[in-house]
Amino acid sequence: MHALPAWMGDSGLKWLPRYGHKNFGIIGRISGFDIHVEARSGLAALDVTVSLPEVPRSGFTMPKESFLEAGLGLVQRIENRVSGIPALLDQAREDLGEAEQTVADTQQRLGQPFRHAQALADAEEDLARVESQLAAMQDEPAPEPAVPESERIELTIEAVRAYEPNLGSREGAGREPAAPFVPATPPDAPPSNAPRL
Repeated sequence: MHALPAWMGDSGLKWLPRYGHKNFGIIGRISGFDIHVEARSGLAALDVTVSLPEVPRSGFTMPKESFLEAGLGLVQRIENRVSGIPALLDQAREDLGEAEQTVADTQQRLGQPFRHAQALADAEEDLARVESQLAAMQDEPAPEPAVPESERIELTIEAVRAYEPNLGSREGAGREPAAPFVPATPPDAPPSNAPRL
């Protein structure tokens, strides 16, 4: 308990900047196990990770300020990691058993045909058909819209020479205006049939 605050004061951890990183290495031993400390930039602050290198899953991380203020609580937390080694060992044995079962199951399935082989083959065949149709659609030019036979015009040199625009007149109408042209009269002008004074 007294050694840890002394180490904190001498290590420079207190002045390590927010985006700093420092591996302090082994800072001491507890119950025969090394205590390793490393500081690195975290999500909101500088985080300190404490671990027992010889013990898998023994590490824990806390913000730098919490680490510096933890005192006796930090020592108890490290001691709990040491006292939790038998539980970690039991968990590791369970994980090993599950991994060995997975290996046995996998080896049993090796060499057996794939259960969904026919569905996979059908899906691959459908995919190949769709891809070939898409490729064919991209290679062909877009078809021009069909023009009814009655609207088709054969363009020849004679037809171009004979073409005369109708200047907006109606079909069948001559080139004469429909009614005689009458110029507009200004609104304040007297009517044309009014006597002149």
